Amino acid sequence: MRTSLILIASVVLLAACADETEPTAPRSRVAAATSTATSDVQTAANPPAPSAKPTKGPVVTQEVSILTPIDGVTQTSEVTWALCPAGTALVGGGHRIESGVMDLRIVQSGPFSGGANGWVVQAEVPSGKTASFRAIAMCLQL
Repeated sequence: MRTSLILIASVVLLAACADETEPTAPRSRVAAATSTATSDVQTAANPPAPSAKPTKGPVVTQEVSILTPIDGVTQTSEVTWALCPAGTALVGGGHRIESGVMDLRIVQSGPFSGGANGWVVQAEVPSGKTASFRAIAMCLQL
C-alpha cells in the first residue's frame, strides 16, 4: 500500500513539473525565453501576461533615531524616538541596544500616544553603568 502511494505521488509530481504552460513571473519568462536556441531579443522583451502576479509591493522604510547614550552618572534614564516622514504611516517599531546589553532595561517601547506618527523608547541603567540604544519606526509609504 505504501509503495503504491509513493508511486502515485511521484507520477503526480512529474506531471506537475512537466507542465508546458507559460510562466507568469517576468523573470521566469525572460529566463525561459533566453534559454531556448530559437529565442530572440523581441521575445525576451515582451511584457508579462495580464494574469501575471504583481512584482512590486508596498514600500516600508525603517526610520532610526539618533544614538542615545546613558552614562549612569548624570542620568540613569533616557528617552528617544523615531518619527515617520510625511506621507507615511507607522506600522510598527521597536528598539536596538547598541551597548550595555546586560545593564540596559527598556521601561517603555511603543507608538506615540495621541496619534503622532512615530515610536518612542525609554530605557534606564543602574547607577554607575553605561549603555546606548536607538528607537526604530517602521513606516508604510502611502
